[in-house]
Amino acid sequence: MKIAYWYKKHNAVPLADAMVDAFNRAGIDSYLLEDELQDDTDLVVSVGGDGTVLSLVHKLAFAHLPVLAINGGSTGFLTQDYGDLDQLASRLLDGDYTLVPKRLLGVYPEDGEEWLALGDVAICRKDAVTAVSVDVSVDGEHVFAFRGDGVVVATPLGSTGYSLSAGGVPMAPSVDALAVTPLAPHSLCVRPFVVSPDACIRLEASARDGLCVALDGKVVLTGSDVRLNVSASDKWLQMIQFDNKYFEKLTDKLATW
Repeated sequence: MKIAYWYKKHNAVPLADAMVDAFNRAGIDSYLLEDELQDDTDLVVSVGGDGTVLSLVHKLAFAHLPVLAINGGSTGFLTQDYGDLDQLASRLLDGDYTLVPKRLLGVYPEDGEEWLALGDVAICRKDAVTAVSVDVSVDGEHVFAFRGDGVVVATPLGSTGYSLSAGGVPMAPSVDALAVTPLAPHSLCVRPFVVSPDACIRLEASARDGLCVALDGKVVLTGSDVRLNVSASDKWLQMIQFDNKYFEKLTDKLATW
């Protein structure tokens, strides 16, 4: 077995080194992912927090390899805590885990390009002064227009991130849907809602002093006017999971701050 691993922050180095030692004891080949995946790589391990997982997925350009996220960060909602690294290595060798498919988000700007996100796409203002004018439609039917800080569309995996902090609802992993969450709308009638993955969400936004579009927290576009179509992609990411205690994790990670 060959495993690639990756981390972003120096505080993850001790955990990564200990994990590599455990892999060596189990006879697993491993290497630090730098530019490209080596041939015959079986899976990729992210060591860090949620931001590390999201960065890794984009670094891999959504390659068709299972991803294991080991928590070396703080909140770590997308990651798993695993203290016994020798047991971890043994379970990976034995295939003693579950592959959980995560549907990706497809984002389509006017030029016809396709962007992919694992968690969410956000349109938000560039400064702290100018409001963003947002217009939202679903399958050609107008939903609402408002002025505020912007809007987020999230997958179930991304629903516990920016969307949740803006008042959106967390969606269980078994739910196949998309959540649309307005950011600080200056209206009593504009509220988050959930749509089918087959729906086409049309987002039109403008701001006098500029706005930005971010995929999984990374800015990919800036400008004064943005028009995007958003829908669930037909592409999936396979994540390695050792337990299935979603609501326990939801409480532990998000209800005890």
